[in-house]
Amino acid sequence: MRTALFTDNLPKPTKFKIPDEFLAPPDDDAIWESSPFYHLRNRHSVSKGSIFEKIVRYYLQTEDKMKIIPGPKNGEYDFIANDEKYELKGAFLNTSDNSYWFNQIRDEYDYKWLVLAGFDPDGRVTLYRFTREQEKTLKIFGLSHGQKDKKTGQKGFSGDKEKLQQHYWKSFLHG
Repeated sequence: MRTALFTDNLPKPTKFKIPDEFLAPPDDDAIWESSPFYHLRNRHSVSKGSIFEKIVRYYLQTEDKMKIIPGPKNGEYDFIANDEKYELKGAFLNTSDNSYWFNQIRDEYDYKWLVLAGFDPDGRVTLYRFTREQEKTLKIFGLSHGQKDKKTGQKGFSGDKEKLQQHYWKSFLHG
């Protein structure tokens, strides 16, 4: 038996032609088509974050032999590695200007390390690591999601890779 969908109770929609250029893939889409991360780009941010975390935790556990314990469900931190709390944020490289955009970095969370994981179209993942104090005081972190004030306590990073280089921690290439 078919269950009625929400749209079954709505009036029949009128036909409307959306211009093809509005639906065209982004300019950098062709660069990502051969990337192992291509299928992740259009996922919801929560799903992407979960996959980013799995990839980084797996790398640290298998390659660096770090003892990894998943973090709590409340999101105060993402995982514990060798008895230290880590918060992880991931982002895809914006190939038009060689930049990343990391969001929802929260001041009130309890962790020792903030790790920004940059995912590039060639399959490279670069990890940049900041202490809690660096994250709080460095001027490279600004308001997240175009916020007008600091009420939410969320910060972000938007900028080119060069701003992150002094905090380079590790990198690996898929394949």
